[in-house]
Amino acid sequence: MPLPPELLEEPEETTVIGDVDAFMDYVASGQAERDWHERIALRLRELEELF
Repeated sequence: MPLPPELLEEPEETTVIGDVDAFMDYVASGQAERDWHERIALRLRELEELF
């Protein structure tokens, strides 16, 4: 389940913009944690390529 469209205005921002209920559903579903781990893995791969 991707990030709800109403929360995609500024995906690089850490501020919640949009529907708070949609955000709470996103967190409660576990998708927020999966997205976080995916983002960390991507950043680690980028760093490994640099060094």
